[in-house]
Amino acid sequence: MKILGISLMILVSLMGMSFTIDIFLGFDLKTSIRNAMSPFKVMEFVEFMIFLLFVIILLGKSLVGFFKKKKLLQPK
Repeated sequence: MKILGISLMILVSLMGMSFTIDIFLGFDLKTSIRNAMSPFKVMEFVEFMIFLLFVIILLGKSLVGFFKKKKLLQPK
């Protein structure tokens, strides 16, 4: 869960910094959001699927570790 928390914290920090820089440059909020999401617009389908696969693997490993630690997922 630490890896997931750190990843989310870094994501939120970087997106907040991006929004702040865009606001200081004079863009409105809609343009700032569009600028933050623009890397996903230029991805091809296969690249996007690999990105989603990595995110799913990250979430899956974190959740399995969490459930094992809390003794909710026990081997039979």
